[in-house]
Amino acid sequence: MLRALVWGLVVLVPLPTALAQDDPKVQNKAGGADKGLKVEGQLTADDPKDKVLTASPHKVHEFKMTEGVTYVIDLVSKEFDPYLRLEDSDGKQLAQDDDGGGFPNARIERRADRTGAYRIIATAYTPAPKSTGQYTLTVRVVTGPAAELIALKQEAQKGLQEVQKGFATAKTEEARQEVLDKYYEQTARNLERYHKFAQDNAKDPAAGEAQKLVNQGVSMLGHTASTGVARQLHTLLDRTSDKGLQGQIRLALALNLRQQYERASQKKDKTAAKLAEEAEAALREVARDQNPALKSQAEDALFLMKNLAIGKVAPEIEAEDLDGKKFKLSDYRGKVVVLDFWGHW
Repeated sequence: MLRALVWGLVVLVPLPTALAQDDPKVQNKAGGADKGLKVEGQLTADDPKDKVLTASPHKVHEFKMTEGVTYVIDLVSKEFDPYLRLEDSDGKQLAQDDDGGGFPNARIERRADRTGAYRIIATAYTPAPKSTGQYTLTVRVVTGPAAELIALKQEAQKGLQEVQKGFATAKTEEARQEVLDKYYEQTARNLERYHKFAQDNAKDPAAGEAQKLVNQGVSMLGHTASTGVARQLHTLLDRTSDKGLQGQIRLALALNLRQQYERASQKKDKTAAKLAEEAEAALREVARDQNPALKSQAEDALFLMKNLAIGKVAPEIEAEDLDGKKFKLSDYRGKVVVLDFWGHW
């Protein structure tokens, strides 16, 4: 569930703090950070296994970066699913990526926080025998609005990681929920910053990427029950003149109310009935939107709220058991029933 809800979440995995300084697989040491880098390399079964993706081989490319300069690192291959990691000179992981360069290629964007040697690790997401083959690794310097957006995303990611650290140490479900609420509220604040960036740089291609982040984030935040998120979404709604985004925000606010209702209902809170009325009214309003996608999502949410919410009577199900005998779910009324829905793709 968390994987489906948390947009942009970085899972913090303890990593070794150092690697041997005489690693024989360190290649292509670059002199100046402004020169960029292009490597035509190959992963083989004889390469040492990566310390994070332990079933996959890896190669390390050392590259010097300059503090304050923004870099885009791409790993491309037609023979395996590329995975990129970036470490400082001591082996501390700074970033990782799987499909950021467009599936299946990997990309890391980063503004260097200090001048020095960095370790770019080229490896494969899939284990043997699909973890070897030719690849192209490139590093390029970016400037202007594109660099500003990367710095903005990096700062936002750092803030989210700081908030998320408390999740692992939270001892109760209530404490974990509090961390998640703070995470989502921070995400909502970040979306407002991305939106402002898009407005300030409307004529630059980077504005489109920033607005895409806003649209994705708004859709995700509709699945939270945080009142803090709702406040942030209302602020964003007041500040945008984009009709499409306004519709998305109204849907997210309606879904947020539905989530608040469900949380209150589970806790048997006296506010549940009022929240239910507010959520239904907000969803009906969105269901009148001219945008077919928004209309459909609002109608689906209304159906779920009225028919499949916790505490509601389950809808009738008619099917055949493993012996071919027909049955109805209502035949088992008064008994404990476990429903197992599954699929194979």
